[in-house]
Amino acid sequence: MIAIGLIVATMMMLTAGGCKKDTDCKLVVTVKHLSDTNRVVPQCSVLVKKYDVEAAGFTNTAGQFDYTFKYEAILDIFALIDTSTDPLTNSWLKGESSVRLEPGQTVHKSVFIRALE
Repeated sequence: MIAIGLIVATMMMLTAGGCKKDTDCKLVVTVKHLSDTNRVVPQCSVLVKKYDVEAAGFTNTAGQFDYTFKYEAILDIFALIDTSTDPLTNSWLKGESSVRLEPGQTVHKSVFIRALE
């Protein structure tokens, strides 16, 4: 009877000590046109920021930018792209949003861009 109690106690200690909670928060931002929400925007500049937390990059061919943060947070998202083909003219599109990151979760957020006013 004592042997069974020792085995159960040993198993509980092993499983309790080996369980590490996943605190990583993955964010996937998809940039889309406000005028056509089915159209994604590749090569769009994306900035995710709040105070001293910052991640920046460009969307891929599927219009997505992803980044993994260490901890949960509420962050602002900024997207910006120049769509002009003539270097003498600017045709900037921009979009903004915010997102709440959840520990151990992948959060998907769409940002819709429109002409800069």
